[in-house]
Amino acid sequence: MAEVDATKSLSGLLNGIAQKVYYNNSEITEELLRSELYPEMSPDEFTALHDKMKGLLKSIATADMDHAQLEAFLTAQTKKQGGGGLSAEQAAALSRFWKSQRVRVKESLVAHSRWEPSLRGLSWRVDLQTAASRRGTAHSGLVALVELELGRTGQVPKLRESRSADQSGPYSQCAQCHCTTVQHYYCPIQVDLNVANKSSKAEEDSEFVCLEFDETKVNQVLKKMADIQESIDRIVHST
Repeated sequence: MAEVDATKSLSGLLNGIAQKVYYNNSEITEELLRSELYPEMSPDEFTALHDKMKGLLKSIATADMDHAQLEAFLTAQTKKQGGGGLSAEQAAALSRFWKSQRVRVKESLVAHSRWEPSLRGLSWRVDLQTAASRRGTAHSGLVALVELELGRTGQVPKLRESRSADQSGPYSQCAQCHCTTVQHYYCPIQVDLNVANKSSKAEEDSEFVCLEFDETKVNQVLKKMADIQESIDRIVHST
């Protein structure tokens, strides 16, 4: 039972660190994590554990480690001597966390490295009415209309709180799976729900740009895209 509790506390700590570092959740503090997950641990001991796990998680996220890299990294950490090394339980917790959250952490890192609006969506169609209205001009022919959706990437959605009358703390239970909110604050069930609810707000924050291309312009764009792809292929093959 104690081993299970220790595993849950480690998972909660990693989730809390991710919420604070990668998902900009200001509600998660070091003191909150200590009081909820490790109440019997002294502040100095918890700070040492918190900083160690935070540093390891940052190293894993910065390198965007795949499965083989992760296993090699964790194995090397478990072989370290002294307090700087990892226990088998800590290595297992890091492995589970990264396998489930790698994609979301990477998306968060990419999102927060952008300063300009990014492309959210693209749609196009051949407009026959526009083409018909332009007959007899120098640009007669089919016309392609391209609509670009631009917008700034927002924050990664957080878990919603669920509080009943007998729960006084700000962190209670997940409404779907009833897990402890701090320990499973980044609950996949709730995240999926929040992503769906977020889509309408994303549309409100978007800007739409409509471009009109005749056949000549379409061919020019396709030629440039082919040139870009060839350049990318050459770089990839050379490395």
